[in-house]
Amino acid sequence: MLEPETFLPLDYLQTKPVKERLRNITDPRGVKLIYDVLQFEPQAIAKAVMFATNNARLRDT
Repeated sequence: MLEPETFLPLDYLQTKPVKERLRNITDPRGVKLIYDVLQFEPQAIAKAVMFATNNARLRDT
């Protein structure tokens, strides 16, 4: 039996804008938005990547 899969309909997907203030975090050092760090192809999936990551952050160690 296969695990369920989730498909994101790009035509109807609604995303929230990134909170720009999160890009300016300086303490602790090395904190970035996951969306800004990811590299993906094709660019047509940018909306799905934004939906999945939204305002999530990571710390570069």
